[in-house]
Amino acid sequence: MQLNSKKESAPRGVLARRLTVATVLIGSLLGGYAAGPLLLGGASPDERQAIEKDWAALVTAAASGTEEGGPEWEGSALQRAMQASESGGADAFYEALADGASCPPFLGGASEMVGGWARLSAGLGERPLDQVVGLLTWTRRTQRGAPNLVTLLWATVVADSGLEAAGGLEGGSAALSEIGPPDAAELFSAFCREQVALHEELKATVARDADGDDLELMLLGLKMAGLHEARRLQGLLGDGEAVSSRSALETSEAIPVDAPGRWAVWRALWLLRPEELAEAIFVPLLSSSLEDGARSWRAHLGQWQAAISGR
Repeated sequence: MQLNSKKESAPRGVLARRLTVATVLIGSLLGGYAAGPLLLGGASPDERQAIEKDWAALVTAAASGTEEGGPEWEGSALQRAMQASESGGADAFYEALADGASCPPFLGGASEMVGGWARLSAGLGERPLDQVVGLLTWTRRTQRGAPNLVTLLWATVVADSGLEAAGGLEGGSAALSEIGPPDAAELFSAFCREQVALHEELKATVARDADGDDLELMLLGLKMAGLHEARRLQGLLGDGEAVSSRSALETSEAIPVDAPGRWAVWRALWLLRPEELAEAIFVPLLSSSLEDGARSWRAHLGQWQAAISGR
């Protein structure tokens, strides 16, 4: 009987040791998981300050060249003339453009943008110089205050048609010189405005899932994503079209954006490092094709110079 009791107690002892080891291992893993972000994650005060400094430079670039005050597009006579052109022809629109004081920059929606210009571009080459000059004055105002790349590049397409028409009119080159060509940095400024607006939109979404220091780190990651895209655009524009804030936003080569893996996303959310949050979550969310836009902008700047010189 005593021998059997010893045999029964041996498996119980082994099981107890195994449970103890498992408990220790699970506790260690949970402790490591909880302590990991404290030891390895977050961002130092210097890192946070550097991100905020670069973001302030981006905000400054966003405000560059924009005009204060002036008439609003929504509800303006020019907007009504554009909308009425669908049934009544484009004469009223071009007559309103010829009165430069009443030409607010275009800030309409995409449907109004595409549909309106498709109707208004017909017969542009047959219009008098003052109306063509009015069109180009309007596109310059729109380019300077464009809230995003789509609006700026749409105004660029419209301006290219106007430049072509002005080139065939007497006095066209002199009139274009008075208007003045676009500043090379306007594309970058419009893109920065777009990034600032996206940041404000996404900030509310992020704030629903985080608070305190976690929220601050997530927002720093979101800012780093915007800075990443801004540097990518600067790299595409090239050294000849760098912006005045270049010292704070150093240009870099175009950076390809790869789809993040699940491990990268989980690690970013666990450690809350701004750089990893940007790379794994926010850059793929914000990234867009910038190559065609940069190419079109460079071509547009060249067309302006050619039109002014009369070539």
